[in-house]
Amino acid sequence: MAGNEWILWSVRVGIACYAIYCWRLLSRRSSPGQAQAASAAADRWWWTVTGLMFFIHFLAAFQFRHHWSHQHAFLHTAQRTGEMLGWEFGYGLYFNYLFLALWAADLIWWWGWAESYLQRVRGISVTIHTYFLFVIVNGAVVFVAGPTRWISLLILVFLGILSGSRLLGKTESPPAP
Repeated sequence: MAGNEWILWSVRVGIACYAIYCWRLLSRRSSPGQAQAASAAADRWWWTVTGLMFFIHFLAAFQFRHHWSHQHAFLHTAQRTGEMLGWEFGYGLYFNYLFLALWAADLIWWWGWAESYLQRVRGISVTIHTYFLFVIVNGAVVFVAGPTRWISLLILVFLGILSGSRLLGKTESPPAP
């Protein structure tokens, strides 16, 4: 596989895995005991594979596009931002570094201290996913063209609809016994 294909397919697979992970979370109904533990274990694997795919994407981009040069990546980011937004901003590259570091920290927490991870304050997860979605939307919709943009946009719209229906479903009153 050529370098550009590694870059494209790793992000495409990463977004698909992220969508599956989010779909699993958003479509879940609370389940007791072993079913919940098995579901959490499967979720952790989806989350891990997703993180690995984004890490492979990062490695492929640095290998095949930036030739392991932070300066080249910074200038490329500034140039692409200038083309898209009209002003050059290379510091967006640091958002990608933070994205990977945050994902790694989240994975370490889940693999190392699963009980604590699963009982964490919901706001932590919401904040992390909001940031991840910000980076994913910029990287896979705003700053890319072609099929990756449109497939990513469709996936994100689907997740938005699923999230909205989940939120609306929670505001409805429960059925009478």
